[in-house]
Amino acid sequence: MTTPQTAPKTTRRALAGATAALALTLTGCASYGVDPGAEGETGTITYWMWDSAQLPAYQQCATDFEAANPDVQVQIEQFGWDDYWNKVFTGFVAGSAPDVFVDHTSRFGEFAARGLIEPLDDRLAGSDVDLDQYVPGSAELWVGPDGKRYGLPKDFDTVGMFYDAAKATDAGLTAEQMNELTWNRPTAARSSRPSPR
Repeated sequence: MTTPQTAPKTTRRALAGATAALALTLTGCASYGVDPGAEGETGTITYWMWDSAQLPAYQQCATDFEAANPDVQVQIEQFGWDDYWNKVFTGFVAGSAPDVFVDHTSRFGEFAARGLIEPLDDRLAGSDVDLDQYVPGSAELWVGPDGKRYGLPKDFDTVGMFYDAAKATDAGLTAEQMNELTWNRPTAARSSRPSPR
């Protein structure tokens, strides 16, 4: 989950969106002490995601959130992986990005480096979100090179790489070098596109 940077005229809407995003994605519909929104915040929050398999669970969380916060509506929009990232980046450029979107550890570095998303440190400091609730090491993946946190895990994948040891050796790569590859670590900008999960 990531909250985009907003223009001053949409700050109130973005605050509601960020608060709802925390309530929706960081807690999986549970409260964990996250404030669901300040009194008087109203409107529609647009929430983008790519995973159609997770859409029913997200919709249920949105429905539950709306029942508890009748002045706030959550509009979830799902796009396929191949279209999603172009749509998000184009939305930033055109000023039509969603209030909240599901991000990826291999993507947030570029958004952060361009100043398109806000760090969550100040918002988390005033909450009861316990970083120890996550799989060890997964929350740290969302800390950028600047030391600021740009997201929290919503789930994680098991990723493995298989390679032909003989061909790697022929190419001059040792097993130690293969174990230390940095292709899947967050960076300020990525030039390669990750595989869909």
